[in-house]
Amino acid sequence: MQYHLENWLNEVYILRERFRLLCTHVSRRFTRHGQPRSVVLAADRAYELIDSAVESIRELRGQHVHQRRYIDREVLLVKGAEMHVKSQELLGGNFKPGPEHDARRVRRAKAKEITTLNSDLDKVVLQAFELLAAALVADDFRLRVPSSV
Repeated sequence: MQYHLENWLNEVYILRERFRLLCTHVSRRFTRHGQPRSVVLAADRAYELIDSAVESIRELRGQHVHQRRYIDREVLLVKGAEMHVKSQELLGGNFKPGPEHDARRVRRAKAKEITTLNSDLDKVVLQAFELLAAALVADDFRLRVPSSV
């Protein structure tokens, strides 16, 4: 579970970085060739939308990568209870973990939490692409391409 949570944080960060690269590329291409400023503004707004949506996730991931390992309290409790149960089995004890240590419950709760966050993130990404598309597609449905000067 810990592995999947850490990788999800990384994937969200990669999404943000790839969107940043896309928006930067679009902005630079249209700025260099004296194209309408609306495309550059749309790219900036699209990136700001993504960046603000993932800001707390990015900060959490940044702490995880740069300062200390990301630890989810519920996952840690489950791992500790599982280790305690195994040690009790080896020693002949019969420790029974409580409901707060139920791995299935925690796994379902984390899956639901990430599914909800992914759904919200999908909506934000769609809005960002709609901003870009509105600026890059002309009224006659042709793609605006920066013309070389």
